[in-house]
Amino acid sequence: GRFYGGWWQSIPSLYRPHIRINGKKTTEMDFSSMALRIVYAMEGMDVSKDEDLYDIGLPNWEVQRDPRRKPIKTFINAIMNDETGNFKLPSEAQKLTGVDHKTLHKLVLKRHEKIAHHFSTGVGLTTQFMDSRIAEEVMLKMMHEDVLVLPIHDSFIVRLGFANWLN
Repeated sequence: GRFYGGWWQSIPSLYRPHIRINGKKTTEMDFSSMALRIVYAMEGMDVSKDEDLYDIGLPNWEVQRDPRRKPIKTFINAIMNDETGNFKLPSEAQKLTGVDHKTLHKLVLKRHEKIAHHFSTGVGLTTQFMDSRIAEEVMLKMMHEDVLVLPIHDSFIVRLGFANWLN
């Protein structure tokens, strides 16, 4: 996974916009669904950065604000690592999705049919390692240009004005 231990990682996201680097305002750039994007890339497939890979076709999907997104994200990331195929969401999370386990699994496999053969193989560990290598490369390249990057789980904080460069 990513780099952990910085004080900025443990503060609520509500306060992160108030972080300053050398007294300058910052912005947080989120890189969503990296594990899935890495698996698609491993297969030579490009996925638009605007595509919500956790949208599995449930009705009235509200993208980032949808309360079903978090348990779906948990489910997808878990089954990427679950070599036994036994993972199930806790009952409360399952209820939140609005579908039963079998239907959820089927929808995920249908949505990601091009990479479905990677699920339940343990590929998640590979994607975590690749994600950490990407994060390291980003931080080192920007540090080489005297730009500080603060890593968070699936995002980075940089000084305002450096977001496009980071992207």
